[in-house]
Amino acid sequence: MKTQNLELSEKRKKDRAQMVWHVTALCDEHRIEYEVEDGWLGNPRCTVVHIRAPHGLALSLDFDGASIQPDTFVLSWHFDSRGHDNEIRLDPDYWGRDHVNLCHGRKATDVCHGFEQLLYCLGLRFKAINNGKAYLHPEPCTS
Repeated sequence: MKTQNLELSEKRKKDRAQMVWHVTALCDEHRIEYEVEDGWLGNPRCTVVHIRAPHGLALSLDFDGASIQPDTFVLSWHFDSRGHDNEIRLDPDYWGRDHVNLCHGRKATDVCHGFEQLLYCLGLRFKAINNGKAYLHPEPCTS
């Protein structure tokens, strides 16, 4: 997906709609499930894309027109363990040891400055999620 010259800001309503479109198109491209929620938590200037990746890996990405740090996106990846394998962890060698909670390996954080960087980061993460490089799979039981 071409991401050059996308000078969009979550502060502008029209831009928020385009930002959501680009993120959902990237999800579609990588066959990642998502749901869009307008007016998140009663805020009419906020739209959230709830991303649900394989194995229960999830991310809620908000575009908030009232953000105190506009266009800085903190991506809090986490596992929704309901109905998913609780043994799978995030691979700190892929995500970066400073990005993964090393205690349990089930949460990671990315920080993206600007929308182009956000799309670039999501594209990389989605690719690694789909090819399995994002995960540490448990060793098979040999006993």
